Amino acid sequence: MTDIEMTTMYKGLVNSGWDSHITQKYVSYVNKKKWLTKKGKSAFTGRDSQMNKVYTAEFCHIDEVGTGTEYDTIPQCQQFADEVFHAGVGLKKRINVFLLPSSKKYKNVAGIAVANSPVIKLKPGHGFTQFVILHELAHQMGFMHHDVGFRKAHVMLTERFRGKKESKNLLKWYKHFKLPMTVSDKIETPEKWLERYFRLEKARVARG
Repeated sequence: MTDIEMTTMYKGLVNSGWDSHITQKYVSYVNKKKWLTKKGKSAFTGRDSQMNKVYTAEFCHIDEVGTGTEYDTIPQCQQFADEVFHAGVGLKKRINVFLLPSSKKYKNVAGIAVANSPVIKLKPGHGFTQFVILHELAHQMGFMHHDVGFRKAHVMLTERFRGKKESKNLLKWYKHFKLPMTVSDKIETPEKWLERYFRLEKARVARG
């Protein structure tokens, strides 16, 4: 939402009799809702709150269909990553593939996507598989957390490079663990939001 749109909304509600403090809360709610929809996120939080459920779903998927081709070297992994990039699936930059250092920090990690950098790092073995590479490339499409946007990107990449059967299976397990695949873009009207706001305030006061 632009500054002009926010100002117009704010003035309109205040002129209709709304308290300025509550009006600001509603405008903030609308702004956050639009941001969540754009970013493909289900919650306005800095925590990667759905990561563990996503991993669990993916492990179930792997148990049924495997991890796809396992490569022997970083250059082979890079070749596959380049294939994905050149397919025009939404990656804005060519992603560079490097070896993930062996350390306690990455003991149970197959791969990582480096934030704010076109880089993924992979561990030999499970990390050198198409599944893990596609997982990390989904992060590099702009979804560093394992939220709705990431899951949609991962399912899309899986269908494109592993086939519909595997993408449907991945989607099945995401849904099994109640991981949403869409973000509601519905914005409450001022009246509905105000009703909910006072109801929550009343409950908060009652709790002390």
